Amino acid sequence: MKNSILILLIPVILLMAGCGREGTAPQSTGQKTPTAQNMPEQVKSLIQEYSLSDSALFDHEYPAIAVTPPSIFDTSFDVYAVNFVWGRLLNTNSVIIDSLADWSGTLSMNAVGVVAPVITIDFEKGQDSLIRQTDPISVSWGSNTASDFDGLSCLIFIKRGIEYFVPVYLTFATPPFTVQYDFSQLEKLAVYYEVDANNGVAVFARRIRPHRCPEGFLIGEWVKADMSGDSGRFDGQWLDENGNLTGIFTGVFRDIEGGRGVLEGWISGPILTVVTGRLFGTWYYDDPRMCPLCGTGMGKFKGIFKYTNQDGVGAFGGELTEDSLGSLKMTMKGSWHLFCPYSTDNADGGE
Repeated sequence: MKNSILILLIPVILLMAGCGREGTAPQSTGQKTPTAQNMPEQVKSLIQEYSLSDSALFDHEYPAIAVTPPSIFDTSFDVYAVNFVWGRLLNTNSVIIDSLADWSGTLSMNAVGVVAPVITIDFEKGQDSLIRQTDPISVSWGSNTASDFDGLSCLIFIKRGIEYFVPVYLTFATPPFTVQYDFSQLEKLAVYYEVDANNGVAVFARRIRPHRCPEGFLIGEWVKADMSGDSGRFDGQWLDENGNLTGIFTGVFRDIEGGRGVLEGWISGPILTVVTGRLFGTWYYDDPRMCPLCGTGMGKFKGIFKYTNQDGVGAFGGELTEDSLGSLKMTMKGSWHLFCPYSTDNADGGE
């Protein structure tokens, strides 16, 4: 084998019975085997409300009880956004149900990677909870529903370049219902299972695919308020990858307590002075020359920008160089790129 081989004994025992199966229909391994159905519109609206959007993928924070996963920008992993919602998903305004259904369970895979819980859906304090994660490829929870529903949104990271002796599956296991998917099914999936007269399980999943992100350059002036260089202003041109003018940036910089330099600014259109983005970052001088008037003649800056008129968050950074010895003006040169490690699949999922 050209790469490492993973053999997980417990998943092998669970999966041997299904090694010869083919096709794209989900496999149910529980005692009950509901048939996969097209997702009802009522359920589709519900799961889309709670599914992981592109902005959530970038802005989320993992629960403290979870294993920290790889960066979503790490291209050595395949990444899937997977959402499970269970309980009473239809006819939620009908007769109240007093008895509880126990949905405590696990979401796990028999592959190298991380199952990372991101959002719990409608978990009630004192009744539902995530259990501290000790195994990176499995997450567990406690959940009970009656006339309501619970759910979980996860990111699944699978290490590329590993060969396996057995099929690789993602397994959702609860007392009322268990189902397995191979990862080709999770490329684009929207499906509903009627578990009994009152309860169902909805699944919405998609592959997060890398693609080329917009990038470009920036050039401008860094102007010190005085020779200390502790504060001042900056401005310049925001250019695309071909050097075409796409915007103007301007802002201020200063030192704060502890000697750390911070900057903030704005991006506007090249013609109209309408703010199209915000800049936040840090800076410092790293001039190797040793004299009071020339120790601030070189520097670096970096930060994050966020568009205000469209979706988009990215990073920028570069260098500062003194125009002439002792000058208050410095040249500001750098680059920027948008964070877009994923593409949005059709919100309806797939069959």
